[in-house]
Amino acid sequence: MLAAAIGAALVLVGSGSAFAGANKLDAVLEHELQQLASNSALRSSSVPIIVQANRPITAEIENEFKGLGGKIQRRFTIIKGFSGTVPIGNLRQLGTLPWTFSVSADLTVH
Repeated sequence: MLAAAIGAALVLVGSGSAFAGANKLDAVLEHELQQLASNSALRSSSVPIIVQANRPITAEIENEFKGLGGKIQRRFTIIKGFSGTVPIGNLRQLGTLPWTFSVSADLTVH
């Protein structure tokens, strides 16, 4: 169900602004948050994401991400960021952190 919701939301990425307001979430993740309104069981489901920071990733940033239930899977050296998973219910909070530049869904592109 989560994969279907993410797949259906891909259409939204090309239809508007890449980032929704000041919270820095992309359209796919905003769609996931809208799904919470109709299905609260999704709140604890984790979603794969790519986080870009506005400064180098530190242990403090990693700990703050992990405090949101996030799990880092890969650290990037070309950009200030990492990939990982986070519970859908914590996406908005992640998007409002001062070090967060952007949060995008980590999807396979064909």
